[in-house]
Amino acid sequence: MSGREVLDELVRELRRAGFPPRSLVVSRRFSGLPFGKSLPGKLVLTDSDGKTRNLESFKRAQRPLAIVFVNLSSARKKDYEAQAKHFRPLARTIEEYRDRVDFVAISGNKQDSFDNLAKFWRKTDTRDVPLLDDDDGHLRAALNVQSTPAPHVFVFDRDGKLRYAGDAHDQWKKKKPKNDYLAQAIELVLQGKYLANGAVFYNKSLCNCSHPRCKCPKCGCGSSCRCGVGN
Repeated sequence: MSGREVLDELVRELRRAGFPPRSLVVSRRFSGLPFGKSLPGKLVLTDSDGKTRNLESFKRAQRPLAIVFVNLSSARKKDYEAQAKHFRPLARTIEEYRDRVDFVAISGNKQDSFDNLAKFWRKTDTRDVPLLDDDDGHLRAALNVQSTPAPHVFVFDRDGKLRYAGDAHDQWKKKKPKNDYLAQAIELVLQGKYLANGAVFYNKSLCNCSHPRCKCPKCGCGSSCRCGVGN
């Protein structure tokens, strides 16, 4: 019996006994910062000039921070190839809110060469947003970042607490997506409007993990929720 099978059997026995709660089971099996919890502190990243930067330095006082994870490739979508035009909707949203919100981009896939990612980033309309390398993967692990084709975004409020995790927008290949999820999240963060679980809204078309009744640590941007809350 493998280690995972042993763990599964142990969890089944504990559930029969009424313990532990589903939320605890999920949090032990999956990494990910819970909604309403603070930005991981003292994480050191590297910029495109090779200089080390503290993640906290990109969040100014009393301003939300949006962290955008970008990929050149995606393990979940083998035929994905990043194109500069796909980042134009994101660039428009950033331009609209940059006077009130701070933005930083992070390497979202350990398989991508950071040098190649930096070259690509300079070709996009988002090139003035700082790009950092999460070389050791500590930030990706802390946030449970998914290697999605569309940019995977995390929005923290003025106090540095996680309020949104998911895609920047839908229909990411189109010039004008139908839904700008990042803009919606930012508006709610600026207003301080949050659900009971600490998230800004339930984005059911992408992931169930921001559902008010969800017991998962955070959004995983997967096809189904890890805690079993259905559509």
